[in-house]
Formats: sequence, C-alpha cells, structure tokens
Amino acid sequence: LKLDPQFSDNTRYFLMRAFKYSPATFVDVIGRFPDPTYFHIYRSANFCPGEENGIVSIPEFTSWVERFRKELDERGLDSYWGNKAIADICTWSPLGPDGIKPAPELREFLDKAGEEVLDEFAISILNQHGFHTVTDGQEYYDLEERFRKQAKQLEEYPHLAKTYRRIAENYRNYAEEERRSAEDE
Repeated sequence: LKLDPQFSDNTRYFLMRAFKYSPATFVDVIGRFPDPTYFHIYRSANFCPGEENGIVSIPEFTSWVERFRKELDERGLDSYWGNKAIADICTWSPLGPDGIKPAPELREFLDKAGEEVLDEFAISILNQHGFHTVTDGQEYYDLEERFRKQAKQLEEYPHLAKTYRRIAENYRNYAEEERRSAEDE
C-alpha cells in the first residue's frame, strides 16, 4: 500500500470499509508504524466495526475485536496498539442520543475493557479537542463541566464514569494553567 498522506475522500471511504470488515487490513496499517503515511491513514480511519446507520451491533463489534486481537498476536505486535486502536474506535463510534461517546451499545464493553483501554480512550477524547482559542481558561472550564455532567450520566458504568471524571480533571488543569498564563502576561 503506497499512498500520499493527502489521499482523497474516496480512498478514505474505501479504507474505512476495508478496516471495518477486515481486522487484518487494519493490522497491516498498524504494523507499518512509525511510517508517517500509515499513521496518517490510521488517524483518518474513523470507523466503527458493526456500525450501520448509527447503531452498533455488539456481536459484530466484539467479533471484530477478537479477530483484531488475534491478528495482532499472530504478528507479534504489542498489545499497546490493540488497546489504543480499540479505544480510538470507541471514540469514532456514533454519539448516543444523550450526546455522549461512545455509542450506548459500546458503553458496557468499554466499561469492562480494562484500565489500559480506558486510559487510551481518555487520551483519544482529549486529543480530539484539537486547536482552540485562548479564553483565559474558560473554554477548558466549560469542557470540564461538560465531562463532569457526562460522568454523572454514565454512573451505571463505573469505570467509564471514572474515566470521564479524569478527563474533566485534565480539562480543569488545562484551564487553570491557561488562566495562570493569562495572569502572568
């Protein structure tokens, strides 16, 4: 697979479809890290196995995850990439009707996935924030509040709710750092 990092939307669509139905194809890309082209392909994937029309089929999703982990193991790839990819895939899932990721169908799966996957999920959520404007911390305080509210809504999934509280705490720390920086100017 030889691709320009700025590949077309059609290419991205076909890669997403291939990844969604073939864990081996996704592992092919992961196995070529740290090549920046393949990392770009991975970050552009945004697919969720078992998802059709905004609904995730848990049997299809868990089957994909099992085949994916088996493929990683057979190729001798570090479980870190499995945990990271599964966490990223959960952040790529559709929003629930409550506006929270992952999709409701995946919340129990993620809650039981283990600390390593939940840590990567938190990192992926934080990384999705991207660029922001300097607001003396207000933007981060707003995000902190949003994630604390979401943690309360997710209480039936205690490990996932705890992860959302950790995300909120990260945003609080960012807000305080930005506020202090603004005061020092």
